Amino acid sequence: MKVKTIIKAQFLQSVRNGLDAKSKNNRKSIERIAASYGINDKSEVKEYTELAIVLKARSISLSIIPLEAKYQSIVELYRSQVNISHRTSQSMLLQQYSTPAPISFLAGIFVNAEHNVSVFEPSAGNGLLTITANPSRVIVNEIDNLRRSNLQDQGYKQVLSQDATQPFKGFEKKFDAVLTNPPFGLLERDVKYETFSIEVLDHLMALRALDCMKDNGKAAIIIGGHTRYDKKGRIQKGKNRFFFNYLFSRYNVPDIIPIDGKKLYSRQGTSFDTRLILIDGRKTKPFGAAPLKDDERDKVVDSFEELFERVKRVTTPRKENSITKIELEAQALALELELMSFDELGMPYTPASSSCIVLNTVVPDSMGFETHAALQRIKEAVGGDIDEYVRIKLNYRSHVELCKALSAEQIDAVAMSVYNIEERGVGMIIGDQTGIGKGRIAASIIRYAVESGVQPVFITEKANLFSDIYRDLVAIGSAHLVPFIVNSRESKTDIKNEDGEIVYQALPVADQSRIFESKRVPKNFHFTVATYSQFNSPDKKPTKPAFLNAIAEDNIVIMDEAHNSSGSGNTGNFMQSALSKSKGVVFLSATFAKRPDNMPIYAMKTSIRDASMTRDALIEAITKGGVALQEILASQLVAEGQMIRRERSFEGVEVNYVTLEDKEQEHKAIADNITSIIRDIIKFQTKYVDEIVDELDNIAVAEGKQVEIREGTSQAGVDNLPYFSKVFNVINQMLFSIKAEAVAERAIARLKEGKKPVIAFASTMGSFIEQMESDAGLSVTDGDTINADFSVVLQKGLDGILRYTETDADGQKIFKTFDISEFPPEAQAEYHRIGDRISEATTGITISPIDVIIRKITEAGYKVAEVTGRKYELQINPKTNKALVMTRKRVNTNDAFRQFNNNEVDVLLINQSGSTGASAHAIVTPKVSKEQVKQRVMIVLQAELDINTEVQKRGRINRTGQIFKPIYDYVNSAIPAEKRLMMMLQKKLKSLDANTTSNQKSSTKILDVPDFLNKYGDRIVAEYLKENMEVNMLLDDPLGLATREVDGVELEDAAHRVSGRVAVLSTAMQQDFL
Repeated sequence: MKVKTIIKAQFLQSVRNGLDAKSKNNRKSIERIAASYGINDKSEVKEYTELAIVLKARSISLSIIPLEAKYQSIVELYRSQVNISHRTSQSMLLQQYSTPAPISFLAGIFVNAEHNVSVFEPSAGNGLLTITANPSRVIVNEIDNLRRSNLQDQGYKQVLSQDATQPFKGFEKKFDAVLTNPPFGLLERDVKYETFSIEVLDHLMALRALDCMKDNGKAAIIIGGHTRYDKKGRIQKGKNRFFFNYLFSRYNVPDIIPIDGKKLYSRQGTSFDTRLILIDGRKTKPFGAAPLKDDERDKVVDSFEELFERVKRVTTPRKENSITKIELEAQALALELELMSFDELGMPYTPASSSCIVLNTVVPDSMGFETHAALQRIKEAVGGDIDEYVRIKLNYRSHVELCKALSAEQIDAVAMSVYNIEERGVGMIIGDQTGIGKGRIAASIIRYAVESGVQPVFITEKANLFSDIYRDLVAIGSAHLVPFIVNSRESKTDIKNEDGEIVYQALPVADQSRIFESKRVPKNFHFTVATYSQFNSPDKKPTKPAFLNAIAEDNIVIMDEAHNSSGSGNTGNFMQSALSKSKGVVFLSATFAKRPDNMPIYAMKTSIRDASMTRDALIEAITKGGVALQEILASQLVAEGQMIRRERSFEGVEVNYVTLEDKEQEHKAIADNITSIIRDIIKFQTKYVDEIVDELDNIAVAEGKQVEIREGTSQAGVDNLPYFSKVFNVINQMLFSIKAEAVAERAIARLKEGKKPVIAFASTMGSFIEQMESDAGLSVTDGDTINADFSVVLQKGLDGILRYTETDADGQKIFKTFDISEFPPEAQAEYHRIGDRISEATTGITISPIDVIIRKITEAGYKVAEVTGRKYELQINPKTNKALVMTRKRVNTNDAFRQFNNNEVDVLLINQSGSTGASAHAIVTPKVSKEQVKQRVMIVLQAELDINTEVQKRGRINRTGQIFKPIYDYVNSAIPAEKRLMMMLQKKLKSLDANTTSNQKSSTKILDVPDFLNKYGDRIVAEYLKENMEVNMLLDDPLGLATREVDGVELEDAAHRVSGRVAVLSTAMQQDFL
């Protein structure tokens, strides 16, 4: 299959082979080679050729040979390369002439880019100036689409697309090394840099680039022309004098090297003379000006040998003497830590606290320096002793007492929070990953607030977390603090101790109402607890919101799971109003920026408010900026000392990826049976139902009925939901059910090893069972008997395609169902044939796999606890697949986790929503001694495709204080579609799992299948479907390729859209596609 991406790769390899062989090519011969691969666009030929040169030059630069040998090889490469002389209006407009490889190499050597430093190239082209650096340490910027595409193929840390004449917000003084060769030209109007007027494009872009350099950083900049002088030896009056006076007054400039363009630059498509400006750090304060003419310094360099010696003379190790003592200490620490850093994970976290236990945590690489700089500033501001500062604020009698309560990491976070509240009047975001100990930090802020004479407010997502915060208060020695519970009294709002005994309850309704009306918390309570749901209707139910609004004034508010606090609308406006009156806020959230509509909440008490944007404008900016802007925002908050994030290291944790190869034939047979029926249902809807819907739709429009608006397009008044929209869920349910028996068997095997399994999944299929009907046509209820075979899911799908929606002239929706008699005889016959297939089908799997797992484990003599929201459970007869519907006796989340941790139950079943904030790690409890603690194993039945969610789920059993590190078993069927999803998940988790171990042979087989969910995959998938139209039609023509040519924007996300449907194919076809 020849697609553009593959053709490009083949052409690149051909050019590289020619470079290796020192073949003498010219522009015409290269264009002929490109044409043989179907590449006829001359601009593409030029850019791809240069990309091949970049790749070859980088391979030389990063090789382990002496410096001089590298340089000589790169000079030879330059001399043998084709002259990149093709010029277009675009390249002339943007002055797109890249730097010759030898000059690029020397520029990189000067700035120490070959070492472990951060590098920025704001006008990167195809990346030639970055050849000495590892791309994973480099952020590049390019506005040309083709060149940016080439950059994205090279593995850079980040690829930007910004106008480089504008400031790079968020990157000020961020980089150790800056390399740039900006396009040459004049500006339409002058730009003021302080008091200096900048008139030239490359001068302005050079200064914007330098703004991103650290004070002790290095830079190499190429600008156009040679310097001219007046009779007195000064730089000629005007644009060059302004620029160089500014440069020399602000920076240390060891050399400016004039380069002969004809001799050293011409093979890049221009013979324009240039200057190589070398910068070695920023001056502590402005002084000086551009020097007078110096014949030796201003001598034009016209050979690569001379250029090497000239740059070598001024290349020295980086300086540290131009930064403050605090910055020097922080940077030295950060540099030391970077040398020990994990691949892609970041760097080990070294606390400012020096006297308490240190956890094994890391800091995200993008936040490393900022974190340690912020800590050093606060440490100095509080007198140099973080531990003593926190001890006094929390009123502990000794350091021993403090360290019994908090780890060093937690002390750092508490110190930053308290300092921000007291000294700066701002908030603090605790973004620690699940399992680090955010609960104890929250408890410490409650204790601090009480010691400060206020009654703080703790708000969280779910009521079961009230017991968790009580547990954390007990752990830090503050069990005496009494909570006022805003939620109504019910079992889930009861606060229980570790033995499950009720310690605190909400007051009776009458007493609560009296307190709400008074808008004051009685003095016999130390703090307030509530869930966000209590304040979500400030207009319709204003009593509790008014109460919070009153007690938040000049108070301290702790917002747990803050990313779920409010969102947009009236609730958001109300929460902003309440927080704006507070003395300080501590936000706890591992994914604080996950919801853009929640960002205004943080803005009330952090430097985000300095953006001076309206609420809606802020939400829009975060939404459009996506993950990249969220990362920049987080990094800036860290730099301001208003956020901290630590993550657990997975070093030494066992992670096993287990494919059920021995059940491959069985699984494929089940899947093929089910997907065959699914394809019949889809075909019936496409062939018969869609036709009648279209006819009704035409009648509706002719009668002047209001068209329906859906997904931004006008839809006619009659609509029928495609069955394909439901297929992904059906397939997910099938994969869940198909593995149930095997997962139960693995759990039993782990139990026999003396371990405690936690079985994790995403869905329960509980809502499907609730929607089923009994034989009498009524919704199922306790005591009914139902068919539990998976075929009922298919029958529901067949019934569903007969439902449609009609929208009248007033926009009112009328839900209707076709009677099969309305269809022509051949359609009726086909419908009944499919129905008969479903009736006769015995899939061998069930609609309630959770109950299969529970039955099998309990029959083996073990006890199981379940934490989900399921209403019913099924008592299944495995021979007939008939089941008795029984109301499930729900166990409180905290009780279930406590029973598991106390060894009262052996296995815990959880889904994501049912386990927020809960802990199931291997710890000593009042009922379990150290010798009785068992290692935890999480058996993942359904992995989360969102990596953040998956990591959070892992955190249930990998937490601070554990005696044993956990094990993770990912269990997967042998069906190709699921194997592909798991391979992609495995690749995404690769950096996290880099230091883990495995006892499974299959775990070491990380199949090197490229992640195709990107723009290249989009094109490849589209090409495959064009060439395999039968497959395309079985997938219901997801890209619209059957009727028209589709390209560009319409292909965006194509791979993702198609891969979601691939599981509907037969397993043989899946294998061929993947």
